[in-house]
Amino acid sequence: MAAHGISFGAHTLNHPILTTCKEAEWQNQIMRSYEELRSWIKQDGPVFAYPNGTTRDYDRAMMKFLEAQGFHGAVVAHYDCFRTEGPFSMRRCSASEDQNEFRWTLWGGEYLTTRLKELLS
Repeated sequence: MAAHGISFGAHTLNHPILTTCKEAEWQNQIMRSYEELRSWIKQDGPVFAYPNGTTRDYDRAMMKFLEAQGFHGAVVAHYDCFRTEGPFSMRRCSASEDQNEFRWTLWGGEYLTTRLKELLS
C-alpha cells in the first residue's frame, strides 16, 4: 500500500495511554514504534496517532517532543473543541464499511456536522 501512495503513521509499541507513562517511557513508545514502522516501509514525513486520542491521552509536552523529533503532525480521535486543532492535534476520521457513510466522512460531512454544532452552541 505504501508503494501506491498510502501513508502510515506511528502509534506506539503496545498502545499505552501516554499521559499515564513517565516521560522516558512515552518517548520510547513513540520513537521505537516509528523505528519499527520505518523498518517495514520507507516513508518520509512521519506522522503520529495518539492511542485512544482523547484530550486526556496527550499533552503539550508530547506535541513539542514530536515536533522536535521531526514529525510533521499528529492526529487525535476526538471531534470536540475545534479551536484547539493544530498540526499536532489534527482530527482523524475512521473508515466505515458502509460506502455512503465512508463517502460522507471522506468528503467532510462528519467534520461539517460537528463544526456546525459547535458554532450553534
